[in-house]
Amino acid sequence: MNTLRNGRGGYILFLLILLFFIIILVRQNSQPRQISGMVEYKMITGMRDELLQVIMLQTPSEFIHKDPVFDTLISTRSLPDIISDSLFSNFEDIKYRVSIFNNTRNETSMYFLNREMFEMIDIGNIYQFEIDPKHRDTIRKTSLYN
Repeated sequence: MNTLRNGRGGYILFLLILLFFIIILVRQNSQPRQISGMVEYKMITGMRDELLQVIMLQTPSEFIHKDPVFDTLISTRSLPDIISDSLFSNFEDIKYRVSIFNNTRNETSMYFLNREMFEMIDIGNIYQFEIDPKHRDTIRKTSLYN
């Protein structure tokens, strides 16, 4: 009978330790992650005719686009910080993406963010980002890194 208690006690202890690690793992994944990094490029994508298309790609040295409205903006050298809604009338499911180089991890990752944040950030600047815990590829908040 004593052997039965020790076996059951070991099993209960194992379950408690396992539960402890599961709680830590769940709690850790529910917290927003903070990263800092330099914005390498910005990209806008959209769906047209059931195909994913790059509407705009901006790097430190190039500005690549598909929409002729951008030609007018570039030729007048008045590329606005705020992108016109009329540019997106032909696309569905518009996504705003940025590539961020995280020098502490020495890696580059791509994240989604909302339009307001996309328009606010500049290529080459270093920002502090808060990553959404539910969507690990989505930025919730951003601020210029001091």
